Amino acid sequence: MIPSRHRRTYDSVPIMIIRMKASFSALLGGVIAVISVSASCVVSESKYKSKQQELQVCQTERDDLAAERNSLRNKLPQLEARMQDELNASRDELEALRKQREELDKQLAEYQSLTDRFKEMVSTSGIKVDVRRGRMIVSLPSSVLFASGKADLSERGSQTLRKVASKLRDFRNRRFIVAGHTDNVPIVDSAQTGFADNWELSTARALNVTRFLVKSGLNPRNIAAAGYAQYDSVRSNKSKRGRQFNRRIELILEPRLPDFRKLARLSKKAGKAGQAKGRTK
Repeated sequence: MIPSRHRRTYDSVPIMIIRMKASFSALLGGVIAVISVSASCVVSESKYKSKQQELQVCQTERDDLAAERNSLRNKLPQLEARMQDELNASRDELEALRKQREELDKQLAEYQSLTDRFKEMVSTSGIKVDVRRGRMIVSLPSSVLFASGKADLSERGSQTLRKVASKLRDFRNRRFIVAGHTDNVPIVDSAQTGFADNWELSTARALNVTRFLVKSGLNPRNIAAAGYAQYDSVRSNKSKRGRQFNRRIELILEPRLPDFRKLARLSKKAGKAGQAKGRTK
């Protein structure tokens, strides 16, 4: 038999073992809990860092957008000024085009009126109405006005110029140039003709026509004379027919210079606006 003292000790052994198992289980559970918490903390820290990076990206994008907004806000006055310059340039260009169109319409109307007035004389006197170098011209053959090598008007020439003057008097506010032209055949006997060269002959003819037109009612303030000799030919001087065309008197209607000056100012203004538009781009 086991003594009672040792029996008590022997009986308590299972209880101790059970308690040790319980303590170990509790300890193991605690370790597992600690490991779980640590792993959870590791995962949460990784997510935190990821979210923090995303936040930094968003803040960077926000700062970039704010900078772009401020830049556009600063450029807004320049853009508005450029748009206004472009609008003004367009208006000036349209105004210049409108003025040019009006001037062209006036010239066409005057040309048509001039042609209609001289229609009868075109067929009977060889008069031609034309536009050359932007100017309307009434051309009269020298053979109708003068004898060969002479500057004095013939009877036929005087009658023709009276009719011309009656038709030109209606153009009261227009200026005319009476231009004398010859062919390239030189004057052989200046002592006989009284002219040293074709310059003198063409100028003398233009002066005589001018004086006659003034006596016939044209305003002397609106008419001038010029001699071109053979240096403004309309045909080749190599043929007889060409030389015949070149011997002529031209009545040139000067362009409306005030209108052209206005057009020039408008064009210059539009050009400056266009340059400003180019600089702001």
